[in-house]
Amino acid sequence: RELVEILASPQNLDSFRCAVIDFGSEAEVVHGFTPARDLETIIKPITIKGSTNITAGLELAASLLMNDTTLDPVSVRRLKPVIVLYSDGAHNGCTPPEGAADHLKRVHGCTIVTIAFGWLADKQLLTRLATSPSHFYRAKHGADLRALFLGIGRTLSASVAAGVDPQN
Repeated sequence: RELVEILASPQNLDSFRCAVIDFGSEAEVVHGFTPARDLETIIKPITIKGSTNITAGLELAASLLMNDTTLDPVSVRRLKPVIVLYSDGAHNGCTPPEGAADHLKRVHGCTIVTIAFGWLADKQLLTRLATSPSHFYRAKHGADLRALFLGIGRTLSASVAAGVDPQN
C-alpha cells in the first residue's frame, strides 16, 4: 500500500500503473495493470502461502507485460517496467527462477528490485535475480519492509519528476 500511495500522489500526474501478483505454488494476478490513483483505494493485501514458486510469479509478470494493450506506444512515453519481488527466496518450484528473471530483463527491459523478507531469507538467490546487487534489499521486520517500499516509491517519483527513466 505504501508504494502505491506514493505512486498515486498528484505530483506524479498519473504516470504509474501497477499490477500485483501473488505467488505460492502457483501465481495469480491480484490486480492487473491499474493506474496507481485507482489502485490506491482498492488494493487487496497479498497472502502468505506455504510454498514459494518464484518462477511462476516472474513468468506471470512477463505474460502481463507481453499482453499489455492498454497503452498506445505512439502517443504515450512508456517507462521501463520495474518489478519489485518481495519474497523469503525459499524457491521450491520445479524450474529455477533465474531464467524467468533474465527473460524479464532482456526481453521486456525490466529493472528487478528484490526484497528478502525474514531472518532466513535466501539472500544469494534474491541478489542473483535482482538487476544488480544494488537492487537487492533485506527487510528483517515489517517496519523495514514499509520503509523499503516507501523508498522505492520516492525514487520512482523523483525519476519521473526529473524526466528520467528510473531503471537505475
